[in-house]
Amino acid sequence: MLALLAISVLFSLMAVSTTPQPPFDANYPITQVFWPSFWSGHLALEHISMLAPSDVGAGGSHGAFNLGQLMGLHGLASLVPLLVIWVMAAVVWIGIKARYRSGLQTDAQT
Repeated sequence: MLALLAISVLFSLMAVSTTPQPPFDANYPITQVFWPSFWSGHLALEHISMLAPSDVGAGGSHGAFNLGQLMGLHGLASLVPLLVIWVMAAVVWIGIKARYRSGLQTDAQT
């Protein structure tokens, strides 16, 4: 079950970090678009920006970006800030869960 979760997270990460809208002529987008683009470091392939034209700026020729690219990182390294945020969120979540469980145990003892 854990392996299926890991594969699902990997495929989702590959899809959203490359392009959430693969070309219509891609019959098998995971193997034709997501996999080769992701592992070769071609991320944020979308050319249409979600930002308003006034927010794009002078050098904004590419519509899609991620936090790592804004920090000057390229390829798969640009996903490091996302992974750091995920790890920090997991640590906070585990800490909250541990505090909640210890609170239940102290309430049960009193």
